[in-house]
This record gives sequence, C-alpha cells and structure tokens, in this order.
Amino acid sequence: MFIRRRSTYIAYCGDCCPLSKAVSQGEEWLALRRPAQEKMLKPKVVADYVPMIGNVTNDFVKRLGQQYTVTDLLEELFKYTTESVGMLCFNKRLGCLDSSPNTKLIKALEGMLTTMQQSLLLPFPTYKFFRTKLYTEFERSQQVFNEITHKEIEDQVMVLTKLKEEGKLDDYLSKDPNFMHSLLSDPRLSKEDVVGLVTSLFRGGIDSVIKITVSLIL
Repeated sequence: MFIRRRSTYIAYCGDCCPLSKAVSQGEEWLALRRPAQEKMLKPKVVADYVPMIGNVTNDFVKRLGQQYTVTDLLEELFKYTTESVGMLCFNKRLGCLDSSPNTKLIKALEGMLTTMQQSLLLPFPTYKFFRTKLYTEFERSQQVFNEITHKEIEDQVMVLTKLKEEGKLDDYLSKDPNFMHSLLSDPRLSKEDVVGLVTSLFRGGIDSVIKITVSLIL
C-alpha cells in the first residue's frame, strides 16, 4: 500500500481541525486524488487556465513597478502565489495584490508554513506530548486558514447554484474554466470530499509554488 509522508503537525492538529480524506493514505487517498489529477494535469486543461493566471501575473508585475523599492521580495512572491493558486481553486481573485491586501489570509498562511518549517528543526517533537507555543501558533493559523477557505468554497457553491437556477450556468462555464464546478460535478466525489480536497490543494499548491519560485530566483 502506498503511504505518503505528511507533516506531523497536521496529523496532530485533529482536535481543532478535523482531518479530511485529503490526508488519508493508500487506496482511499488515490480514489480521492485521481479525479482532481484528471482535471489539473492534462495539457489542454492547464492551457485553459493560462489566461486567468496571466492576468494575475500582469497585476503582480504592475504592483512591483509601482513600488520604488521592494523591501521584502519573498512576501511579494507569497502574495502572488496565494492569488494565483486561489484563482485556480476558487475561480475568483482573493485580493492579495490589492493596495489593501487580504492580510488575514496571508498571515494565516505565513503562520502555518513558518511554524511547520520551524518544527523540522526541532531536536525532539515535544508537541506530540504537550501543547507547545510553536504548535499553538500553528493550530491558530490552521483554524483561520480553514475558516477562510471553507467560506470561499461555500461562496463559489452559492454562485454556481444561483447561476444554475437562473439558467445561466452553461454560458458562465463557456467563458472560463471552473475547477470547483468540475469537482462538484464528479459523481465520485461528495461535497465533503471536494471541501477537503480544495483546502488541501490550496495549502499545498501555495507551499509548492513558492518553493519553486524562490529556488528559481536564487
């Protein structure tokens, strides 16, 4: 059976943030992941999202051009990555590149990734035995992240439902790809599966893209 290595912080965060099937193992994980992979990894599917991500990239370049000095490039790249991955997952702009960015989401993501990184440097995983300060910070950031992500998912579901009731859904989908709708329409996935999957992809996508972007720059 295929076993994936996952963060022990996430594994030990079940009290405040119940674990979804997205962090399952073996055949259960494969059955959940396969529909998402079919909708993300095909070249034509990727090409459909290029214009949407391109708009985010143009706004990012414009934002950098308006700043006399970029004091923290990593933070700017983090905002760009969050906005790009959010566009894929939720089919909407999250406001991370606005003049007044979505600081609540950005801080939650930064808190999660920073504490997870710091946990790897610990000589001994004390958080497995009692609630350390570092673990509490991760848990708090995880809660905020889940609240925001689940709200974005529910908002997108409401938009799609309303469009369907008004008979405008087909026209809406013909203009731009919609990852959320493709998952919700898949009979292999329940709504609970979709929520867990999108939440996991959003978090993991940001983590992966920012690492690749930084490594390319360095």
